Amino acid sequence: MATFSLKYQEKTAEGKMNFIGITHRYFDEINKNNLPKTNDTYIQRYEENIFPYVDISTPAEDYDEETIEDLISRIRVRSGYSDQSINSSIRHLIYDPCMCFFQDPKNIGVDPNTLWGSANDYRIKETEDRSAAFLKIRKSLSIEEEKVAAKYLLDPKTEIGENPGLTLMFLLGTRNNETCPLKFGDIREMTEFPGCYYVQIFETVRLGDNTLKASGKTANSPRRLPIMPVLLDYLQRRKEYICSQIRFPYTDASGKTFSSVDELPIACRGNQFSVICRSKDLTLAGKRFLHDVLKLQEQEVSGIAAYMIETQNTWEDLQEKDVTTYLFRRNFATHLYNLGLSLTDSQYYMGHAMDNTPMRRADYANEEYLHYLYTLLLRHPLNHPKNDFSLSARTNIDSGPVRVRITNKEYNDQILIQTRVPMNLVIRQSPARNKPKEEVDITDSVNQVYWRK
Repeated sequence: MATFSLKYQEKTAEGKMNFIGITHRYFDEINKNNLPKTNDTYIQRYEENIFPYVDISTPAEDYDEETIEDLISRIRVRSGYSDQSINSSIRHLIYDPCMCFFQDPKNIGVDPNTLWGSANDYRIKETEDRSAAFLKIRKSLSIEEEKVAAKYLLDPKTEIGENPGLTLMFLLGTRNNETCPLKFGDIREMTEFPGCYYVQIFETVRLGDNTLKASGKTANSPRRLPIMPVLLDYLQRRKEYICSQIRFPYTDASGKTFSSVDELPIACRGNQFSVICRSKDLTLAGKRFLHDVLKLQEQEVSGIAAYMIETQNTWEDLQEKDVTTYLFRRNFATHLYNLGLSLTDSQYYMGHAMDNTPMRRADYANEEYLHYLYTLLLRHPLNHPKNDFSLSARTNIDSGPVRVRITNKEYNDQILIQTRVPMNLVIRQSPARNKPKEEVDITDSVNQVYWRK
């Protein structure tokens, strides 16, 4: 019977098991029912066709679907294996040891859901049951799922620091690598429209770690996204919670000092308020969310993962690699459509290429237009669960008059102004500057359906 050679290192320089190490560790358990000749063939394939392409510096705990698929891609390119050979042999030889590693209760601190809902699971089920090939790929959350998501993700006191990142992805439509570097100080108030806020995005993190890199935008010309009140209120309450947990100036374990909460990342690693998330952290947190909170079926999730991989470099490619990012962005894009944003506005908001339009990204730095998008977002159903249109300004009224501009798109829009303290209000009504567009406004109908239960 063949045995593994010792020419490939089993551990990283830090002493952690890498992929080669876990393959050696779990091989006998995985293949205990095989004939000796079959196992000899598998060992030969590991030694000749897989191990030479493994990055031995990557610990097994950092393996996820993206890491595995990158390894498979390297093997496909360098070995010349066909897709049929990859899927019939190489793929399961890589996935099986990883699945055993993550599901082994002896590996403390390793999340067993790391490979839950992977594309590999979908391929296995598709082979076992051809009906799986006709699985309808989900485009968004259901209304009830969105309500459950909102209730869970809008808890500002969570000690799971990745959850605020999921909240941004859910209510802002950002990608996970765009979400990781966002700080509380990136939330800015519009100069011309007090009480209205936006977030500016000009950095991302590299896939797999939390190293910052430019996103193609600059601090002087970032992508600015207006924030609706339900998200703004959550972020304010999250800041208040953090300030109740630590004092400023705050020096973290690495020796870095922060003078205010605005310098901290919104999404952090666990309860380490100063440590920026990796995109992988949000990917894993997203899988836990889909599994534990939304209770999605694994076959549903793995079907989406398989779809994203199989449509890469085709006209269907959405350029997403994370299932939670895919679902949240598609879900938010659906709301943008229902709220009446144009295709160009939606492309800008979602960070897509803006095709067939004279508008440039710099045009959205104009606060008038940014405020126009903000007024559309105000009608998102999560902003007013009772179908009321409410606006609150977090302003110190003792400092002088508070001026708030409220713009409605339709003549029959009702506006409810709520105040927490008694105050004198002076309301001035101005006619619309432009002739109303002849368009169908479906927002009210959507909101009525949304909250009918």
